[in-house]
Amino acid sequence: MLTYAQDREFTASDISKTDNIGNEGNVREEMDEHSSGTCDEATQNGSIIVDSGSDHFNTEQENNDDYQECQPIEMIHTVATTTISKDEEALMKIAQQLEKLGLEKQSQAITDVIEAQLGPKIVSPLEEGSLEAPVNMLVRGLSLSRGTALVYDESMMLHTAAGNHPECPGRILEIWRELTIRGLVQQCIWLKGRRASLEELQAVHTASLTETLIELKGSCQEDLINVARRYNSVFLNSHSVDCALLAAGCVLRVVEQVMSGSTSNGACVVRPPGHHAEAARCMGFCLLNSVAIAASLAQTQLGAQRVLVLDWDVHHGNGTQEIFQSNPNVLFISIHRYEEGSFYPGVPEGAGQYSGSGAGTGFTVNVAWDRMEEEERRLGDADYKLAMEQIVMPIAREFNPTLVLVSAGFDAMEGDPLGGCEVSSRGFAHMTQLLRTLADGKVVLCLEGGYNIEATARGFADCVEVLLGKEMPAWEDEGEPCSAGLRAVKETRIKHASHWGVLVQNTNEDFVV
Repeated sequence: MLTYAQDREFTASDISKTDNIGNEGNVREEMDEHSSGTCDEATQNGSIIVDSGSDHFNTEQENNDDYQECQPIEMIHTVATTTISKDEEALMKIAQQLEKLGLEKQSQAITDVIEAQLGPKIVSPLEEGSLEAPVNMLVRGLSLSRGTALVYDESMMLHTAAGNHPECPGRILEIWRELTIRGLVQQCIWLKGRRASLEELQAVHTASLTETLIELKGSCQEDLINVARRYNSVFLNSHSVDCALLAAGCVLRVVEQVMSGSTSNGACVVRPPGHHAEAARCMGFCLLNSVAIAASLAQTQLGAQRVLVLDWDVHHGNGTQEIFQSNPNVLFISIHRYEEGSFYPGVPEGAGQYSGSGAGTGFTVNVAWDRMEEEERRLGDADYKLAMEQIVMPIAREFNPTLVLVSAGFDAMEGDPLGGCEVSSRGFAHMTQLLRTLADGKVVLCLEGGYNIEATARGFADCVEVLLGKEMPAWEDEGEPCSAGLRAVKETRIKHASHWGVLVQNTNEDFVV
């Protein structure tokens, strides 16, 4: 069974150099200059220890004060474009919790964001259930119905592993800092998050899984370790389940606003990620499948007749695919590294030949990159452009979705320690712009992977700029796709031509060879 890490000990420097944890554990001989932005910068010095023969990161810290229970806190969601309003008591509480978990740098980074110089206007606090627009949006004359919803909650940083784990709290903090410094937070409609209910979770997850997770709240660290050992590449602490509930609820909150017409689109800065979580099991750093929960409830409760889920994380979204593989009203498309099953999660259903089951046959589409080790260069913008133009967009237009959800992992970006690809932040922005032409613009981005925290922050922020209306220049001069990219797209087109007439009608034999 593949895991995100092989049975070995990783130091902080290994995390920034690892080319592909879960695929032979290869380590690059030389580290690019930009690799310094990986998650080890946002966590304390130490190591990730993987038990020999186990399928998870070892978080066994029974006697470690880092895992003592902390009382939940309510953060003040107040943004100022000159300074962010300082509620000293609330800030002290979050800083103390982060320091207790060994995350001093994240604690300091919150202060850095607060003290950023961002402009002259002040944004009023968002009350629960409100859609109060930022002042500068009103000044510009933008209506609420044309805004971009944005959700984030610092509490999700409390889900932590021992040592330097790639799925670290600094991932979302750095995104928030980037959005704030660029002035994008002020241009969005900032929603206060909520936790998903048990009933909402069970729209896609089994009662057994959800009840097991809910019962973990308040458990001691030893019990959490024992539960984590049941799953592949999962870690748990006393805050993990609450963070997963919050992540799922935050995505639901944005989708509710988009489907009601209160906002045009939205972006969710959430963790832990969710796309590997299947109906009955957690795996791959994922506890609950936030995007799948949102897609299901959008259909059953919010009037979304047809939902497109595009997963552009470098790892196959096996959980989302498994949940919807027999559903003809959810089109699931995943662009990922597969390497003939040797790249995580490596399930057979991640291959390009797989197309779903039963009534859902044809509504699962995998663009699966193979044999990248044979290439002189890594997959980049030209390959993703090829996949978007020849597979994703033609099929999506024929499907005609009511809502587009993006499992937005940024681990295919250049410099990511796990992805091994070279996609630019501009490439992801171009993909977002193409998606905005679907579903009357109802597009919601949900963070999944992305383990170079600086690159992930840039990629996410560039996509938010597009959601806010930035027009990207023509997607040109990206070079030629590599042979692995050409092979994958051709294989997918051949497999799915019988399901989607547009693939037959628009085949460009001069390009896809």
